[in-house]
Amino acid sequence: MAYELAQMVDKKDAIDQIEVGIIRAFNGASGVARGYDITREVSPLLSSGLHRALLTALKGAKVLTVIKAAPHIEGGLYTLDHQRLAAYMAQQRVASDVISELIGQRKNETPSSVRVVATLPGDWERIEGIDPTDESIRRIIIGAQESLWIVSPFFDDFGKTAIEEALLARALRGVRIKVVGRQLSPSDTQRNKRSIESLQMMATKFKDQGLSSNFDIREFTQRDQITKATSAGLHSKIVIADDSICYLGSANMTEWSLSRNFELGVILKGPQLMAICGLIEKLWDDSTPFALMQ
Repeated sequence: MAYELAQMVDKKDAIDQIEVGIIRAFNGASGVARGYDITREVSPLLSSGLHRALLTALKGAKVLTVIKAAPHIEGGLYTLDHQRLAAYMAQQRVASDVISELIGQRKNETPSSVRVVATLPGDWERIEGIDPTDESIRRIIIGAQESLWIVSPFFDDFGKTAIEEALLARALRGVRIKVVGRQLSPSDTQRNKRSIESLQMMATKFKDQGLSSNFDIREFTQRDQITKATSAGLHSKIVIADDSICYLGSANMTEWSLSRNFELGVILKGPQLMAICGLIEKLWDDSTPFALMQ
């Protein structure tokens, strides 16, 4: 499910009003509208910084079709698929309910809690009381209000895709995202090609949407000064939101870890997070900026 619009607005009612505004922008005799016409209709509901993100989301969902491109997305000329708009907005309403429920659950949870999560091989039955790893990580991301840490030695396109949309949506709401990987220097291109390419594509997506200031990547790989061989590396897999909830487990941000392997982890809340957050801050300070973001 696409969460973009649901995370741009504070209230579910705004989704209905935005849908009406989009339809109104196309009510002229020609049945076409410029991006500026659409954003003008929704401007009372969305800050100007989110206008481009909305148009990008509508294009990506094929709600809008470009009939005349322009240097900036707002200047393009579009047609509207009313059926796709209705389906997209229905998704956003469901997503809004999910987000509200997750935030409410987080506020109402006991100060300290531990929940077990797992990735199970495809032929295993789901076990009651143990949530899937990928869904649990996305819930943490979706509920973030201020900050997110993503620590994973390895990434691939599947893992990137699993979290990218949710990360972009949170960045649009001002959440600061910090990612730590391993072996991401140019000299590691062959041995860790999938991670480097996946993170580079993610960094490019944030840059294209004007969100680079909310997204940083570093690598933790210590090397021998003479031989350049790795002397210490990253093995932990951690996701932390707002220094208040944490995934700690065995799963990398890869297809095998999120959908095929047997992986086990926990979702933590409580005072023990303070020590973990302190360690992650130390890890960040001792890590190197991702070369492909410089």
